[in-house]
Amino acid sequence: MNALPGSTDSMLWRVLFTPVGPRLIVGRRLSLRRWLPRRWSAGELIAASTLPAEVTPLIVEVVRRTRLWRREKVDVARELIAHFEDAIKGEGDPVQALSDFGEARQAAKLIRRAKKRNRPLIWHAWRRTLHAAAAALCLSVAFYGVLIARYFSGSPVIARNYTAEVNATILAVPEEQRAWPLYREALLALEVSPLPASEVNQWPLLPADVPQWVEARRVIAANQASLELIRRGAGRPQMGFPLIPQVDPEVDLHLQSLVHFPAREIEMRESTTGPIYNTGGMRWQYLRGAGMLIAADARLALLDEDGGRLFTDLLTIIGLADQHNGETLFIDQIYSLHLLNTTARLIAEALARSPAALDDEQLVGLAHRLSAYAGGGPIQIRFDVQRMYFADFLQRLYTDDGEGDGRLTSEGIEMLRSMGPDVPLMGVGDEPVRFEWLKGPLAAQLIGGRREVSEEFERQLSLMERQAAEPRWLWKEIPGTTYENQVASPAYYRRYLPLFVMLPAIGRSAMVAESATQRRDAALTAIALELHRRRHGRYPARLDDLVPNFLPALPIDRFDGQPLRYLLTDDGPLLYSVGADRIDDGGAAPVNEEDAQRVAPYWFRIPADPMNADWILWDGRRQSATDAP
Repeated sequence: MNALPGSTDSMLWRVLFTPVGPRLIVGRRLSLRRWLPRRWSAGELIAASTLPAEVTPLIVEVVRRTRLWRREKVDVARELIAHFEDAIKGEGDPVQALSDFGEARQAAKLIRRAKKRNRPLIWHAWRRTLHAAAAALCLSVAFYGVLIARYFSGSPVIARNYTAEVNATILAVPEEQRAWPLYREALLALEVSPLPASEVNQWPLLPADVPQWVEARRVIAANQASLELIRRGAGRPQMGFPLIPQVDPEVDLHLQSLVHFPAREIEMRESTTGPIYNTGGMRWQYLRGAGMLIAADARLALLDEDGGRLFTDLLTIIGLADQHNGETLFIDQIYSLHLLNTTARLIAEALARSPAALDDEQLVGLAHRLSAYAGGGPIQIRFDVQRMYFADFLQRLYTDDGEGDGRLTSEGIEMLRSMGPDVPLMGVGDEPVRFEWLKGPLAAQLIGGRREVSEEFERQLSLMERQAAEPRWLWKEIPGTTYENQVASPAYYRRYLPLFVMLPAIGRSAMVAESATQRRDAALTAIALELHRRRHGRYPARLDDLVPNFLPALPIDRFDGQPLRYLLTDDGPLLYSVGADRIDDGGAAPVNEEDAQRVAPYWFRIPADPMNADWILWDGRRQSATDAP
């Protein structure tokens, strides 16, 4: 027999036959392979052996079936060749040697197992890592498949129709006590477009011929019939406007025919199962125009020194405020405070500009109406309404297991995504719909369950209620600040995303109520000062002189709990609050509107750097109003 080629798996062999050195210009590398024997393959070893023809096919098949590395196959081939050489040499019969060897498949399996067992430790570690990764991937795919199935199989259950319940209460009011039919008639009677969306109480009062007031006179002159209907409606005890999730087609078509009202597609359908939190938008849009029209007419009456018309318009605005305050929706309460602020501004301007425009009886009547708003006392937002909002919101997001819990549904994700760009869902809102099946189930798992989110909502709302129930000067922090700080944490934001839709406005509303309370008290004090001047021929030296003949008690500064500050100068009286910094600066006024917002924030933000300025509530020293925004 010819000797087989030498071993090819030694370290010396691999080092000697590995190309080394820099590349030459022609692109070839220097290698010792040119001078050393070449490396043999398993097939070449088998072909070079002297075994009988009956044996070599078996060896080839066994080597092939092992599916080992190349050099391992070479070793297997060498070992099998040596084995059969010894067997044939001893027995002299190749057929018997093949019979003794056994089946090729089983032999290859055993050889492969033994060779793999002898491989380096690092290979075994890498192999186990790959197996673990593959198992984890399979488990992840299976788990995600379960999530996808749960995500698309669950559906919200509208167990309670809150909209219908509220509408039943509204419609129980007798027709003759409802204001909405008159307001609706007023909208349909508009001859020209309502005033632009700019707030009319921000328009300059002088000169009287500025473009806004020229346009306002034209609009008001053309809409006298609508104004009269609005005045009549404000005298009724309740709004009586049912909650509807879509526009009033007849009203909307008429308003679209006017110049300034934006055109939009009208849904000609009826719905009594729409979400309660989404049913007051159109009502607010319609009635906001009515309030602005009356406010503009009151401003023009003040410019014309028409006390009778001014008095009627002010009572109308207070009537609108009372009606909105008695409504269920949160937006109605906020708009009610806006109307109350508008009344307080107009009274302050009238007493500063034209004190004689309103007679004693009219001033007393306005004082009584203002004092009776919301039952008198500090104004507070009714937070309990939000519990109904949120319960309706949750039943449209989650399934219902009958025990107060449930999982987020694909319909719920779609509803959250429809809230706008400020409500991201792991990119679900930014990606095409085709990716929803991939991201939606994971987003649903990251957001808390129905009971968890409901309990967190109740905890946060109760905290805000306790804070808002205290007067402003006892607040250690603005209601809602704790929640807003938590929202800054991505983990909290993701977990309680449904709260983000509802709670921020609630926290700010407490400061709106405090601001409205301060303006109302300031307007009542200004009326009392004017009545004192008319009765005694002069303003009082101190606010204490107004009690009890003109005021039941001293008005309180909502920022520090002390009586409002009052100065009587040679030019007239000045009524002010210490403002957000709680420092009495002697009635120093803010120098611009931005500073005024910092001194007397309309919403809730307190400046980090206090200013040397106070919140001027009423200035009777000159013929202009400087009421802060």
